[in-house]
This record gives sequence, structure tokens and C-alpha cells, in this order.
Amino acid sequence: MNKIGAIDVGMKYFQFSELKILVVGDIMLDKYIYGTVERISPEAPVPILRSSDCVPSLGGAANVAINIRKLGANTELFGVIGQDPDGDTVMRMLSENGINFQRCSIDQRVKTISKTRVIAQRQQMLRVDVEDSPTKYSCVSDQMIDGVVDGIHMYDAVIVSDYAKGVITQNVLNKLKAATEKHGVFISIDPKPKRPLKITGFNLMNPNFKEAVELISHNYETLELSEILNQIKRDFKPTHLVVTLGENGMATILDDGLVYKIPSFAKEVVDVSGAGDTVISALTLALTAGFSCSDAMNLANQAAGMVVGKQGTSYVTYDEIKDYCLI
Repeated sequence: MNKIGAIDVGMKYFQFSELKILVVGDIMLDKYIYGTVERISPEAPVPILRSSDCVPSLGGAANVAINIRKLGANTELFGVIGQDPDGDTVMRMLSENGINFQRCSIDQRVKTISKTRVIAQRQQMLRVDVEDSPTKYSCVSDQMIDGVVDGIHMYDAVIVSDYAKGVITQNVLNKLKAATEKHGVFISIDPKPKRPLKITGFNLMNPNFKEAVELISHNYETLELSEILNQIKRDFKPTHLVVTLGENGMATILDDGLVYKIPSFAKEVVDVSGAGDTVISALTLALTAGFSCSDAMNLANQAAGMVVGKQGTSYVTYDEIKDYCLI
């Protein structure tokens, strides 16, 4: 077995270019202010950052979309951004990366969600978040979402990227789920358990360990990993369940109830921002392309291991990962 699985996995990987994925969720702009600190302010006991650069990155659902695009598939993004400079930056970056965003709602009543991280000597000093209340982003009308679901048959898969910011409501979920079931379209979700949404019967559920524990409302210290995975499988009935375990890799539950676990591929962890977006993107692409769950996990694990070695919210490209798909 090679680093992903078998030779035919590499052959399937090249079919990603034939796939079209719809990403629905909370769109964000991540900004990174880099600089150096050499002295403390005379005005207050705080460090003075001499800024050298400010780098914008697509975040949230937009980061999922760019991960899909960079892995070679076509993608379209649906969500809400503000009519403001950050929204303009999001639209420009989506356009530059070939991501269709025409169905996004541009609303002058809300602020584009942004997260600005201040970094000195590779150490994050501060994060500044700009966002409105979730109710303001829950402005997706029936007409807007109906326009999306009417075209579901054109996609190979749908990824629900829920950051609990308001775009994903039960109404949006119900309509997406009904449409994907009707047309046989793969649908995956990275759930946010703090929101009481019905998320039963997805083709892929991809929580991190903390989210997995919250899904079953138990103290994880009293349960084995196998018990957590089996209960989620029983309660939520996903076709595939993959739980990310941070530095410990990721795990799934097999049909016989046993846990299949793989260690992290990461050689160096520089920044974990957006790594979950990379995982659900790679998993969804691989499963949609016909990979087994174990091969899909290996591909996603490789991609995540590469992306956490990069500074800032990032992605893995086709060229970076293709060597791991072939002997």
C-alpha cells in the first residue's frame, strides 16, 4: 500500500476535475497582519508591532470553496457578505480563483465577517473579529434558497459549512437535504452542536473531537472513542462519519463497529487555522469520486498535514499533493 492506498486511487484523483461542488455556509475574510516587536509602548504596557504586511485569505465557507478549487474541482459558493470593503475583497479573491459566487447574497445591512490576526515573530498576539449577530446573517429568503436547490441536480456534491454565524438555518438545511436526496447528490456537513439543528442522515459528517463529544452530550472522559463514534452513528445515521483528532490524526467507525484510526501526517504545525476546511473538502471530493472511506481519510490526512505547516488560513493544491496519490 502506498501513502494513499492503491494505484487506482491516484487514477481516481484525476477525476476531481470533472466534479462540481456547491458550498453553502458562513463566508468570512481572514486577515493576517505580520510584523516585528522590538519595544513596549510608552502609553501602555503593550508591545508595539512594526507592521510589514497585511495578507487577506478566504475564510469559513469561502476557504472550503478555495480548497475544493485548488484540489482541481469546480465549485460554486452560496452565503452572505456585506456591501463593504471586506466584501469587495472576498468577491475579488473568489473571482481570481475561478469560484462562482453569483448566487451569494450581498447585503448592505450586514458586515462581512472578518477575523484579523496580528502576528509577530510567528506568534499570534491578538485576534480581532468583526461580525453582526447570527440573526442578521439568517437573511436567506425562501426565494434565494429555492433558486439554489432548483439547481442541485447540476452538482456532484454539496458541503454545508456551518460556523454558527447564521446562514445555516433549519429551513436551509431541510431544503438542501430534500433536494440532494431527490437527485442523489452527495451532501456533507461539519456540524456545530451548540446549534439545535436536525442533522440526521447526511452522507458525511465530519466533526472534530470536541464537536463529536458535544453531539452526544457526554463527558468524553467517561467514554471510549469507539463509544462516541458508535453513538453518533446510531443517533445521526451518517453514511460516513470521520472525526478529526488534531495531532492524533482522525478516526472513523467501520460497519462492524470497530474504529479505524490513522495518525496525523503533519511534520510541523505552524498554524491550524482552516485545517478542518481542508479535511472536509478533501473527504467530500474523494468520496464523491468513488474512494473508499479509508482512502478518502488518507488523502484528507495528507492534505491537512500539509496545510497546518503553512502560515495563515491556507489550502493544498493539486500539484502539492498529486505525488502522494501515485506510486
